[in-house]
Amino acid sequence: MTTADQANRANEVAIASIYKAYYAFYVSDINGSIAYSEAFQARYGGTLTPVYDPQASLFDTLDTQIKSGCRHP
Repeated sequence: MTTADQANRANEVAIASIYKAYYAFYVSDINGSIAYSEAFQARYGGTLTPVYDPQASLFDTLDTQIKSGCRHP
């Protein structure tokens, strides 16, 4: 993707990251601790057994991501 296309899609990425954080809040609220920071990384050379993030620290992480406008690493 060209840099111009990436710049045009910056708002789409920001909107998607809000939805992602919302659903992570929702799933963690129902299930407690969930795998988040290491989840879905096996495809990119990560682990097949991700560590579960404690609910309290996950909520802090998601809150910070939403407030800063950053997306999940």
